[in-house]
Amino acid sequence: MVKFILVLLFSSTLTRVASNDGLWTDTNHFNYKAVGLVRIEEKLESAILLVDNKSTDVVIQKDKRTPLEVVVTPPGALSNAEFFWYGEGGGSPVESHYHTRHKYFESTGEWVLYVEVINSISQVRSNNVSVLVVERISGVRGLADHDSVIKGKPRNYTVLVDKGSHITYTWDFEAGWLRKVNTTKPTKEHTFHNSGTYTITITLTSPLREAFVVTSKVFVLDSGICDTPKVLQFWPKDIAAPRQVSVTFFGVKYDNCSLNHNF
Repeated sequence: MVKFILVLLFSSTLTRVASNDGLWTDTNHFNYKAVGLVRIEEKLESAILLVDNKSTDVVIQKDKRTPLEVVVTPPGALSNAEFFWYGEGGGSPVESHYHTRHKYFESTGEWVLYVEVINSISQVRSNNVSVLVVERISGVRGLADHDSVIKGKPRNYTVLVDKGSHITYTWDFEAGWLRKVNTTKPTKEHTFHNSGTYTITITLTSPLREAFVVTSKVFVLDSGICDTPKVLQFWPKDIAAPRQVSVTFFGVKYDNCSLNHNF
């Protein structure tokens, strides 16, 4: 709060009047005149910046309207103060006469914000606040390349996701001896060493506490000489069907390796 002192100019006039009996009467006339105001401001002691009501571990969704606030000590020093908001892109601060405002974070990544507060007699700088801006996960469509594979042969598996940032992918290839593996990329190479049908489970998480689960079957074969099961549709509807392979013995053509193999 700003305090004002009123400055008055004081003067007096002495008037002496003679009466009929020969005595003198003195009269004082006092005059007051306002000549100005003196403003008294409080000195700024500290400033704490809050982003979304927090000063640490701040995670914000991309393009979300986010409140910013500077808490000034003492509170009375807020009056007539100016605020310079730094770290919002570009080298120049955003100037304001208010200790609160809102911001849209338009790009993902880490931002570092701070504020300088100035009044006519003092200046303070706030704490730095690191803000992690994250895009929400959307358009999770399943797993690519999740058809049959030959045992012992490596294969890249890719999660199909349209949007999202800072995603952690937790891969479970349904192998008891292999622990779950975390990656920051949607593609993971894996080799199955035993034939059979396996279910791959991938959990997508982000700092926004989102969680999406993708599951899909993969058919691991001893060899690819005969008919190889193929997945015809993406998760969650896996359908296996034999691939047609033709072989010829002594001029006779057979389909699906019917001479020596059954699925």
